[in-house]
Amino acid sequence: MAIHPDHLLTLAYVARTGSLTQAAALLGKTQPAISAQIKLLNDAVGEPVVIRHRKGMSLSRAGEALLPSAQIIARASDIAEQIGQRLRGVDFGELRLACATSISVYFLPPVLALFHQRHASIKLKVTNHSTQNAIKTMESGNADLAIVHGPVSDLPANFTLKRIMDDETILALRRDHPLAKRKSLKVADLNGLSVVSQGPASATNILIENLANRAKIKLDNRFEVVNVEAIKEAILQGFGAGFLSRLSVHREVKSGSLVALRIRDGHLQRPIALIHPQENQISPRIGAFLAVLEDAKKRSNI
Repeated sequence: MAIHPDHLLTLAYVARTGSLTQAAALLGKTQPAISAQIKLLNDAVGEPVVIRHRKGMSLSRAGEALLPSAQIIARASDIAEQIGQRLRGVDFGELRLACATSISVYFLPPVLALFHQRHASIKLKVTNHSTQNAIKTMESGNADLAIVHGPVSDLPANFTLKRIMDDETILALRRDHPLAKRKSLKVADLNGLSVVSQGPASATNILIENLANRAKIKLDNRFEVVNVEAIKEAILQGFGAGFLSRLSVHREVKSGSLVALRIRDGHLQRPIALIHPQENQISPRIGAFLAVLEDAKKRSNI
C-alpha cells in the first residue's frame, strides 16, 4: 500500500498537537477520520506510527522516521492555504516568532508595531527561547521565524540565516561611577570591578566569565538578579556596574540615566540574525514580515 500525502499531513498535525482530537480540529476533520488516516499509514509502513499512553500519545520509531517528510507536507499545505487566502484578498491568520528574550523585549517592538499597522488582522505570537531551542521550535513546526543572537551553528539545510544587525555587550554604569567619564575601557581595566550579574545560566554572564578567564582578571560579583531590568535597577541603586546588551540600555543612555562603555579589546560584538525557511518555502505572512523588517531598518526604527 502506498503512503498518501494526507497520511503524512495527519501525522504532522498529530505530532504537533500530541492529540487526535486537536489534530482533527486543526485539519477540520472528525476524530474518527484522523484515526482512520493513522491506521492507513500504519498499514502502509507495516507497523504503528504513534504510541498511545496514559498522558496522551507520542511517535513510534517509524513515526519519528517519517516526521521530517510529514513536516514538509504540512509546511507546503500551510503555504498553499496562505497563497489561496492572499489571492482571495484575505489577510489573516497567525505569525509565530521564536526569539531570545532580550530581542523580544528590546529589538522587536517597533518592528511588530509597524507590522500591525499594515497587517492588523494577522495575529502575532512571540515566544522566548535560546538560539538552539528557537531552531528546534521551527523544525517542529511551532514557529514560522526565529530571531536570535549569533553565531549560529548546525543550521538545518531547509532554513536560511540572515544577519540583521550587530549588537554588543557593554559595561553599563551610573553617571557618578568613577569610570563613567571614560570613553572606553580595556579588559584589564575591569580587574576587581564590582558588578551586578544575571546569574550563571545567562548567556551574557557566560560570555563575560570566559573573557575574564582568558584575561586572567577577577570581577567582584556583588549582586545576582533575575533579569536585565533588575540589573539596570541595581546599577541605578548603586550596587555596581553591569554587562548588558547595548540594545537593552538604549533608552537609559539616551535619557542620561546610564552610561555605556565599550570594552574595546573584548571582542564582545554579537550579530542578531533572522532564521527563516528557504525561499521556496516562504509563506505570504513570512514574506510580509520580511518586508516590514527591511522597512523598519530603513526608517531606523531598530
